[in-house]
Amino acid sequence: MLALAAVASLVAVVVSHRQATHSDAEAVAHRADSAPTSAARDAAIPAATPAVGWIENRGQWDHPARFVLRGALSMFLEPRGWTVDLVERTTELRAATPDAPTPRAHLGDLRTEARATALRMTFTGTRGAAQLDGMHPLACRHNYFLGSDPERWTTDVPVFAQVRYADLYRGVDVQVRLQDGTPEYDLLLQPGADLATVAVRVDGADGLRLEADGALYMDTSLGPVRQPAPTTWQEDPAGARESVTCRYVLLDEQHFGFAVDGWDPALPLTIDPGLQWSTMVRGATSTGVPRTQLRAVHLADDGFVTVCGGTFDTQYPTTAGAYQTAHLGSSDLCLSWFDPTQTGAAQLMQSTFIGGSGSEIAAAFEVDATGVVTLCGQTNSGNFPTSTGAYQSTAGGRADAFVVQIDPSQTGAAQLTYGTLLGGADADFATRCTFDGPSGLLTLIGDTSSTGFPTTTNAFDRSFNGGSVAFPFDSFVVRLDLTQTGAAQLVYSTFFGGTSWETSTALVVSSKDWIGIGGETVSTDLPVTSTAYDQTQNGMADAFITWFNPNFVPALQLRYSTFLGGSGADAGVAMVQDANEVVTLTGNTFSADFPVTAGAFDPDYTGTVTDVFVTQIDPRLPGDAQLVFSTYLGEDGSDNVFGIIRDDVGHITVVGDTSSTTFPTSVGTHDDTYNGGPSDVYVTRLDPLKTGAAQLVYSTYLGGGVGGEFGTDLGYAVDGNNKGAVAISGETNADNFPVTPGAFANPGTVNTDGFLATLDMLPTGVSVYGEGSRGCRGVPWVSALSTPNLGNSSFMLTCGNAPRLGAGLLIASTGPAAAPIPIEGIDLWIDLLSGSTVFLPVFSDPRGLSEQFVPIDGDGTLIGLSFYAQFVWVATGLETCPPLGLSASNGVQVTILP
Repeated sequence: MLALAAVASLVAVVVSHRQATHSDAEAVAHRADSAPTSAARDAAIPAATPAVGWIENRGQWDHPARFVLRGALSMFLEPRGWTVDLVERTTELRAATPDAPTPRAHLGDLRTEARATALRMTFTGTRGAAQLDGMHPLACRHNYFLGSDPERWTTDVPVFAQVRYADLYRGVDVQVRLQDGTPEYDLLLQPGADLATVAVRVDGADGLRLEADGALYMDTSLGPVRQPAPTTWQEDPAGARESVTCRYVLLDEQHFGFAVDGWDPALPLTIDPGLQWSTMVRGATSTGVPRTQLRAVHLADDGFVTVCGGTFDTQYPTTAGAYQTAHLGSSDLCLSWFDPTQTGAAQLMQSTFIGGSGSEIAAAFEVDATGVVTLCGQTNSGNFPTSTGAYQSTAGGRADAFVVQIDPSQTGAAQLTYGTLLGGADADFATRCTFDGPSGLLTLIGDTSSTGFPTTTNAFDRSFNGGSVAFPFDSFVVRLDLTQTGAAQLVYSTFFGGTSWETSTALVVSSKDWIGIGGETVSTDLPVTSTAYDQTQNGMADAFITWFNPNFVPALQLRYSTFLGGSGADAGVAMVQDANEVVTLTGNTFSADFPVTAGAFDPDYTGTVTDVFVTQIDPRLPGDAQLVFSTYLGEDGSDNVFGIIRDDVGHITVVGDTSSTTFPTSVGTHDDTYNGGPSDVYVTRLDPLKTGAAQLVYSTYLGGGVGGEFGTDLGYAVDGNNKGAVAISGETNADNFPVTPGAFANPGTVNTDGFLATLDMLPTGVSVYGEGSRGCRGVPWVSALSTPNLGNSSFMLTCGNAPRLGAGLLIASTGPAAAPIPIEGIDLWIDLLSGSTVFLPVFSDPRGLSEQFVPIDGDGTLIGLSFYAQFVWVATGLETCPPLGLSASNGVQVTILP
């Protein structure tokens, strides 16, 4: 008989740490016959181990709960409902002192305190205490050896994928399960059941309230718990679904229920209310102006996120020991470091203003291996902070470019290790910068209207070329040697442009010390080379790609330069390169005839205003063959791009904003529906080596339902627990922009705020855990293509950063390891003794990518069950760096979906 499922996500309500805590020092073993040891009796499940299911309470816990979830979240299933522990940890930050060093000097002295409360949800008016039945038993078993009295020991305790409250109301069951490691409850209504009898009492909340978007808020002492508006459908006997409208009904100050419009009581019904926890920490500011605009983001290997931007908010949060704690001008730079594993205010590790009495605009930044931030942009402050020995310490015109370096391991004024202005008598703006620490060379590009912009005698072009009255700009390329002082720092500086105007926003520096730039030009006489893909401007504006070698004599410095575009207007925005200097440029186009390649993901221009383009150019090839990949991206509205990253296997990820309600999204993505307002953010990952629709690896919307969002940049970790993850920065004025439980701040209600987010880029039903073991090319990482639905014969696990042309094993099991198992220098995260373990041979391609089909076959009894997998590699003769040539990915949990 078909049933209804109402899903409410509960993991969102906790969480100050990823670490699972076990106050009773329970020992966990995964086989009943495993011999207890003193070490085992003191062990706790490590933080990286996912919650595997619902543990039956057979007396090991002195608690009325029949089933318990233990992990980052403690949830107790009782006869008529459940209790969820809510925890908030706050951290006091004190500056480090010389006699009290810390592992991370810039953190100083951290003191953590915890506050806790509990939220209880009880179904009232039931037929009595329900019988709770575990469903879909998992292969693992838990043993509990508490104290020295064997009479208190409980062994062979089962774990279940689901728990059913049978016939809680007449014709109504309640089912609790895990989805992507997240606890969810399902309200199961049989045909003829009376939904009006279902009522939920909430204890531990100060009150209940409904918002305009249909969400239910439960206010607690730790902040509001938000349960979004339900998604609801009914199913006919053939299994076809029809959406219906469901809403919450507040019955009194402590009770809520559900009401459905248009439900045929002869059919089963599905109600899906997801539950989230959200908190607010923000500074007060005046209204009527944008508040904070974040412009660039960096995701470190350890998961820390750095973000920069500009803010009008005089109360933007700063931390003790920051370079500048006072807001001095109209708009100051803001530079902040976050730890996403913390909760609320504790997420903010460090934060500072940078600026003078005027206005500053941040354009881009870079974080080097030591944590030093190189930040560039534009300022009109006459007192912008510069360092001793800077190239230029005095403002030169209407606005100057600037570069600053901030070392977060220092304190106060010492954090500014370098700061300079750069410009002539008019307006100058730096758009991208990169710093090579070992050589001390800082490269930056931008735009200038200053005819006297400083150039060097070895420049490719020392003359300002022109521009329109409204937009009189040439591009510039500058290199500073920070091992020098004063004027000696300027070792290379050149104009670049034609007799109209250019803007340069994309920068890469090759291993050969070539400088690549990209952007937009309306100059028909932009300098191009005889080897160009396209030597002729195509429309009112074209994108361009240009390579310089500043080490050659001026006449030979222009190594490659090409137009790129169609008959409309095209603008390059950002670019990346691979080891062979093949460039991927992304930008915006109005051209219906923008050049695309055969087998492109999207060969047709569909934007009513603009589409995005993603194009790869290989300058080593002749003529048209240089266009190795090119596609449109977008649909029926206006689509714009702002950031791009490339991973080690060649996947290209872009971020921007779109007004297209049919922007392409992938199955099982974070959000496949346009949220409303003038625009949403999108994040899209493409594989240029695939063909057609297969090129779309991942694509999602991100946004609120009323205001607009603008995505500005992407950050990407070179290593880390999930190599596929990205960080996103941008702006939103939506008061319901989605935030996670325990967020540092909630969205505002009036002004534009900056947002900061991370996405794991994994489909629904797939999550990763544990840490990979490093190989020659870094840590192998695991991901998945498509969702693991029952009957999906095309489900595929992938592994990147593997040895090139390598061989290995995909190990799959029905249980994870309770702790990492060290074997010959690698960590295994799979329980090899779970009773059902398979070993599949796998191979990687020349880019170090492996794709392994794992068909999801079986019957409906598998739904909700999980299996666990890990890739283990043996290096080839090309790469034999690790001990014995072994490396391994992190673990992946796959939960089978209907």
